[in-house]
Amino acid sequence: VSFLAGKNNLPVVITLFDDLDKTGMLNSIFNILPINYIENLGLLDRDCTVYGGVCADKEDFNILANYGAKMIVSPYESMNFGRGSPNIYAMLNCGLDVSLASPIKLDIEKEIEMTSVLGRGNLSDSQILPIDEVLEIAISKEVRPDFDKQKLEELEKETTKILEKIKEKI
Repeated sequence: VSFLAGKNNLPVVITLFDDLDKTGMLNSIFNILPINYIENLGLLDRDCTVYGGVCADKEDFNILANYGAKMIVSPYESMNFGRGSPNIYAMLNCGLDVSLASPIKLDIEKEIEMTSVLGRGNLSDSQILPIDEVLEIAISKEVRPDFDKQKLEELEKETTKILEKIKEKI
């Protein structure tokens, strides 16, 4: 994946730190911290975005920020699935570019409100992460890449091959 992304100048989106069990399983299977695992794979050297962040800590956020990686969080959905809440305030303080998403419920307003409420509640500070500041996080400033159908089909074939190789090793 890292090679294909580098060769084709493609962004990489990784689901990581979204669930405590999956994060722990990754750590025990490869005997390495998840952040170091994706770093060793070269994924952080790409235009990298991490979706999740619930189980990450300040050290993880600092590593991501040093590489210029971005975070996508869904606090409402994370809480709704019993995964916990991402510490968005810590992410921002580490210099991470943070975006909000609402992939299942498709209710970005609920995500904005939850982000603000959780931030204030978790840190016992009614002044942090006001709605207008969270709204700035929710508004995407990036243009989505355009892929032609042939290029997308070629990439899907290559990623399928990679996935098959990974499954063979596990």
